[in-house]
Amino acid sequence: IWPTRQKQSLGAYVMRCLQKFQALITKDRSSFQDSNLLYQLAKQEFGALAEESIGASHAQMEMLENLVDRIQQWPMLYQVFMLALLFQDIGKVEKYSRDLSAVERFQKHAEQSAAVLERSSVLARYYPDPRVQQLVLQLVRHHGLIGHVIQGEEPFTILENITADGDERLLDAFVLHAILAAAAVEEGLLAADLL
Repeated sequence: IWPTRQKQSLGAYVMRCLQKFQALITKDRSSFQDSNLLYQLAKQEFGALAEESIGASHAQMEMLENLVDRIQQWPMLYQVFMLALLFQDIGKVEKYSRDLSAVERFQKHAEQSAAVLERSSVLARYYPDPRVQQLVLQLVRHHGLIGHVIQGEEPFTILENITADGDERLLDAFVLHAILAAAAVEEGLLAADLL
C-alpha cells in the first residue's frame, strides 16, 4: 500500500479533484503534484537509483493543460465538467447508498450518482439547459470507465459508451476526469497507472 493512500472523506476527495483541476487551469504545476513527496517515495523504492524528475513529466503536464484549454474553449463543457467533478460521487453518500453492500457501493457508485442527480432534479433547478443536464449525467454515469479499462477491469470496447457521438472534446473531458480522479486518490497513483 502506498504511504500516500490515506482514508479520506468524500468531501476531501472531491476537493482534491477540484484543487488539481484548478492547478491545471492556472498552470500551477507544483500544486498539481508534490514532486518532493514523489521523489521521497521513489527513494524508498529504488534507493540511490531514484531520479529527482519523478511524477508527471513536463510533456505530460503540457498535455493535461492542453486538455483543459480544449475543454475551456467550449464554455458549456467547462461548466459541465465542473459539475461532474462536484457530483461524481454523490451516490456514495450514506443517505443514497445504505441499501448497498460496501462492494456494490464502490462498483455501482457512478450509476448511483447519476440516479441521485436525476431523482433530485438539482440539475434542472439550477441548470435548465437540457444539454447541460444530459452531459453532466453522462460524465457522472461513466466517470470511472477509462480508469477501469486502463486497469484491465473492463474491455476496451466498453469505451463505445462514451465515444459513440464522436465528440473529441467530450472524450477529452472523460480522459481528464479519469486523470484527476486518480490524482486525487493518492499522489503516486497518477504516474503509476495513467501516465
